Amino acid sequence: MDADFWLQRWNQGRIGFHRGEVMPLLEKHWPTLGVPADGRVFVPLAGKSLDMHWLVAQGHRVLGEELSPLAVQAFFAEHLQQQRAMSPRTVAAYRDAFVLFLDFAQARLHKQPTAIRLEQITPTLILAFLDHLERERGNTVRSRNARLAALRAFLKFAGRRDVSALHAVEKSLGVPMKRFERPMLGFLSREEMLAIISEPDDSWTSQRDHLLLRMLYNTGARVSEIIGVTLADVVLDGAACVHLHGKGRKQRAVPLWRSTVRQIRAWLRLN
Repeated sequence: MDADFWLQRWNQGRIGFHRGEVMPLLEKHWPTLGVPADGRVFVPLAGKSLDMHWLVAQGHRVLGEELSPLAVQAFFAEHLQQQRAMSPRTVAAYRDAFVLFLDFAQARLHKQPTAIRLEQITPTLILAFLDHLERERGNTVRSRNARLAALRAFLKFAGRRDVSALHAVEKSLGVPMKRFERPMLGFLSREEMLAIISEPDDSWTSQRDHLLLRMLYNTGARVSEIIGVTLADVVLDGAACVHLHGKGRKQRAVPLWRSTVRQIRAWLRLN
């Protein structure tokens, strides 16, 4: 098998060879090999194999080698979802940060992402990446810190699987978050807000947007919370309320005004 074949399979999503469980033959025959509990195990073309998790659970130091950056991202993403139970939005944000960092590291180190070793992810490289985000990409300090949080999560994840690079990883984990001043938030008066959510025109889009704005005003929810509301989350009878699913899987029920309930009922009649 050549490298192009493997990369093509990942690029096309043709990875049916990945199992949703640990290989039964591995569990059956591994003990007969007599590998020491602290022995180091090399897994070529590791992809997102669950076998590596199983080997780590046996106490081994596991080093996976992979040609495709997509495979590495998939393995890390599944670690975040299955083991750390992070939300899909958080996983997507971490993935984007990881992709940006790999592109930057490839240009700075003149190496393909698959050839970059943990020891080469130094504090100097990370600080240069963060500076690049602020100066060249125009990211805010808040976004910079979010990208750094994603890198820290990856380094902790990778450091536990390559003990030989643990010292270098610990140095990189020492890169601090950047402090920033939190601006004083402004607000609209009641009259200004009512002007914004005044009567919509007859178009479907205008009526939809009007209802969304009224829901935001009524509940004080984040935009991501409102667009995630389903019909099952809305209670119109009795003590009317809406169930919101916030950051960190926090849930809360917020009462709905009578005017909001009337508008939701009108919207449901039309749709």
